[in-house]
Amino acid sequence: MTDDNKVPIYSVPDLKNATDDAIAPIFTSLGYTEDHTLTDVRLGLGFFGTAIAAITFAADYKYGFDSTKTLVTVAVALYFLVNTALTVWVWKVQGGVVYSGHNGTKKVKIASKAKKYDPTYHIEVTIQDEKKAPIVRKDDAKFMAWFDEQGHLVRKPLEAFLTQAL
Repeated sequence: MTDDNKVPIYSVPDLKNATDDAIAPIFTSLGYTEDHTLTDVRLGLGFFGTAIAAITFAADYKYGFDSTKTLVTVAVALYFLVNTALTVWVWKVQGGVVYSGHNGTKKVKIASKAKKYDPTYHIEVTIQDEKKAPIVRKDDAKFMAWFDEQGHLVRKPLEAFLTQAL
């Protein structure tokens, strides 16, 4: 492993982010296909908000504020609505989900969280088959179970933790 993969072992947010980033490759190796719908909607809403701001800026720059007052008013209202939708999407729909994927008819969604000064990784795994009710499993483990003393992520213990949660 190179120093590029090193994580400061006393930084809970860095440990969480590195662990979250390692989940998708692990599930890919287990035969799952990642579903990017949650991220795509988030990116689309963000892009739409940015496009509104860019178009408003261009119109104001070219025609001046007095002739674009109506456009700016509509754009501000629309921008507010788009960013409200983005905020609701991130907090209510996406809600901490770091992985969403499927393996045939089996769908898996993983949400994670970690408290600021507690080096414990909490996951909530939702498993759903087409004809069955969803099963929700919660588990937690210390980050140092899959990080070595230098801050390198060790894949096998993390993979064991995740497959045990399935």
